[in-house]
Amino acid sequence: MIKTTLKRSLFIVVSVLIIVPILELTRECVAYVSISRRLEASNQRIALGMRRDRVVEIAGNPDSVSGGDDCPIYYWSATDHQGPLWRLLGLTQVKGHRELTVSFDQSGCVTQFQGGVN
Repeated sequence: MIKTTLKRSLFIVVSVLIIVPILELTRECVAYVSISRRLEASNQRIALGMRRDRVVEIAGNPDSVSGGDDCPIYYWSATDHQGPLWRLLGLTQVKGHRELTVSFDQSGCVTQFQGGVN
């Protein structure tokens, strides 16, 4: 009886140690794919002259902003959304990720944009 309980407990612990990381890797992968698809769709929907708030509504908050307040440049990259477990296991890649860059003028309208795969 004790041997059976010990085997069952060991099976549960080993299962959890295997299943939980696999579930987290899957969750991180689904999140990354979702962001990649959003950036791809955003690139197709953004147009010259579009207002900054509309761009953010379409693409979400940028991963980084440069260029100052006068003429900001918003940047999104799926690379930044590879999960911590992927990084810990060395599964991340530098190339082959969706990116989107949008430049705005002083009035907050799109002056140029570029999206694609790095």
